[in-house]
Amino acid sequence: MLTDTRGLVIRVTDVKENDRIITVYTEKQGIVSAYARGARSVKSRKLSSTALLSYSDFVFEGEGEMLKVKEAVQLNSFYGVCDSLDALALSMYICEVLCEVGTEEADTELLRLSLNSLYALAENKHSPEKVKAAFEMRCAALLGLAPEISG
Repeated sequence: MLTDTRGLVIRVTDVKENDRIITVYTEKQGIVSAYARGARSVKSRKLSSTALLSYSDFVFEGEGEMLKVKEAVQLNSFYGVCDSLDALALSMYICEVLCEVGTEEADTELLRLSLNSLYALAENKHSPEKVKAAFEMRCAALLGLAPEISG
């Protein structure tokens, strides 16, 4: 069975010489683990699309816990976060939060929040402190943990 979806790579584990196991926060399926055969090879078309912080269009093959990446096309890499150590650390924090609070059910609002936060960091639109504060407050609100601030 083939599944076509877009998603953000939030965890990468290198396996063997050229393979990767990636964790992707997808639009349609929530958190998905997938095996990308040959993704670390220099000649692979999946090299950039399976890298950490890549927002890509994936075609997954199979069912169950571990899927296989059949095809992947990178849409955005958020490479600009590497310009600042603070921005890079906050990007990794965002990925950790997605790993912890993400489920196997689709939550497009949480994905959109993460992508907007990564974009603001990569393009240096706002300071990392502002992005972190906005991300945490909005994430808490999306999870139903919003504080009462009307008083």
